[in-house]
Amino acid sequence: MLRPPTGERLLVRGPLVARRQHSGGISFMKPIRQHRAERKPPKSAKQLAVATAAARRRTTKAERLHAKWLESQVVVNTANLRPTSSYGTPDFVRRGYYVDFPFRCKDCDKAEVWTPTQQRWWYEVAKGDVWTVAIRCRPCRLRERARLTAARGTAGAEAAKNRSTKPGKSSERHISRFQSERRRN
Repeated sequence: MLRPPTGERLLVRGPLVARRQHSGGISFMKPIRQHRAERKPPKSAKQLAVATAAARRRTTKAERLHAKWLESQVVVNTANLRPTSSYGTPDFVRRGYYVDFPFRCKDCDKAEVWTPTQQRWWYEVAKGDVWTVAIRCRPCRLRERARLTAARGTAGAEAAKNRSTKPGKSSERHISRFQSERRRN
């Protein structure tokens, strides 16, 4: 018979055991076999050695499987990320690898996927902010970049034209102040 520690009650439901605290909330659920194995210590040194060897084999197998699985993933290198002054940690950093990020383009409403390789380039190579995500598909991104470049080009050309055609009072004031300082020295 399973005997809980003092102050707790055990509920057996099918193959799972729910351990309840005084507050009434379920704290965790485990398979009955696992629960019994944890409650009953091995009786002899030989059983203890067998149990520790089995546990060691399970952990090394799990570590090998995890390492093999990580080889196929795009792993996050936190040293290459742009420094951030946030208290939180992004999901991909906490997870340790990048995953496909589905999104809808802001402009054309087309469904797209931001791949782990693209994310790695954005966060680690281009040093993009770790809290940003993709919002536009590639054609819309190129179109937006061209629009901004054209807007900067026309605004810069107009400003240069205004500077060269009519000098403002501020530039005349600057020249006269410079000449007066030169005369003093």
